[in-house]
Amino acid sequence: VAVGDPAGLAPHGLVAAAFRQAEQRGVIRIRGLHLRGADMQGISLRLKNLQHSDLTGANMHNARLNKVGFDFSVLDGVDFEGSILEKVDLRRTTSVKGIRWFEVIFDGVQLPELERIGERCVYHGETDDSVPGKTSQDKAEFVYRNLKEQYKLKGDHDTSGLFYELEMDMRRVTGHATDRAWFTALWLMCGYGERPLRAVFFSLAVVVGYALAYMPLQLIGPNGPDHPIHGDFADGLYFSIVTFATLGYGDIRPEGLAKWLAVSEACLGAFTIALFVFVFCRRMVR
Repeated sequence: VAVGDPAGLAPHGLVAAAFRQAEQRGVIRIRGLHLRGADMQGISLRLKNLQHSDLTGANMHNARLNKVGFDFSVLDGVDFEGSILEKVDLRRTTSVKGIRWFEVIFDGVQLPELERIGERCVYHGETDDSVPGKTSQDKAEFVYRNLKEQYKLKGDHDTSGLFYELEMDMRRVTGHATDRAWFTALWLMCGYGERPLRAVFFSLAVVVGYALAYMPLQLIGPNGPDHPIHGDFADGLYFSIVTFATLGYGDIRPEGLAKWLAVSEACLGAFTIALFVFVFCRRMVR
């Protein structure tokens, strides 16, 4: 079967008529469709499996698909904006990259593996003002949130976590200065809660950074105030670890400015340790 719409007709034209004929004849599996760039806007399909077909760049804006499959078909660049996808199966598609997913309603959609859908949606980095009050970043955030939820339902938590990170990236880009600062800090410390190892590396950086900061300051060692520790990285590192972990041995104590530096490190250490426990447990529970 080779169905096309060379005249660029509306959905009530050649493409829609061909699908209506298939519906009347009770045809479910349709093989070898060539619908590159076809106008299928507003089309309604039910109980169909479009196999080994090419729908690259097709316009399916505001379409209604119910129990439709696309086995071994290419859907790159399809415009699904505003469509309702009910129990649509995309797991066996060949490629679904560059799809326009904005304001799509997903209901029981089966998505393909990440390598076939791509990590970043088409709106990411795009300049688009076609919808008043909605930037391309807003559209990307909507898409990532939708994909995150669908992959979570599928049980693919790694892919769901990736789209959660991308969603938070969009929120960071579009937020106010305070939001941007907060989201940037979360990204650096733990990857928005998705990367426990980043919390470990952040902790190590804090400990070493404070150890270097203590070196020019005055620390009182176990031999008393007559023998201050000054410029010794090993002692500074030891004191930094003890302070970060809020152990409080007391064998080395800070003086002057070092007191307030130690207070800030203790507060940051308590927060970072709690953050690591939360992120680690969140990953393990999955």
